Amino acid sequence: AKAGEERVETVQTIPLQRNEHALCIESMNLGSDQDRQTFVTVGTGFVGPQGEDTPPSGRLLAYGLDYAHVATSEGNHRHLPKIKLLKEKEMSGPVGAVVQLNKYLATSAGASITIFEWDNKSEDLRPVGIY
Repeated sequence: AKAGEERVETVQTIPLQRNEHALCIESMNLGSDQDRQTFVTVGTGFVGPQGEDTPPSGRLLAYGLDYAHVATSEGNHRHLPKIKLLKEKEMSGPVGAVVQLNKYLATSAGASITIFEWDNKSEDLRPVGIY
């Protein structure tokens, strides 16, 4: 890196399925007040080989966020973020937005808005409202 520039390095790469593209990403805290977890949520959409002739679809991906303790080549120690897929949901359309609403996750997929709640016991995103 040149003087005054920060060096950016890739910590982790998450593969998507064939013809799948990430459309939105957001970090959020979900769960009950006493059991909040930090998530990185990703909304995706598929573009098939036939383009617009393929029915639209997408996925909602919920990754848990943790930090790994790593020793560098210089002998220093760093905490690097690591994410692990905890839940994926097939959606009826491309997921164009993911936002946190208090303890809930709101998504827009196609013409629908779905509100999900994270259940710590079953480790599942449960839909609690569809509009």
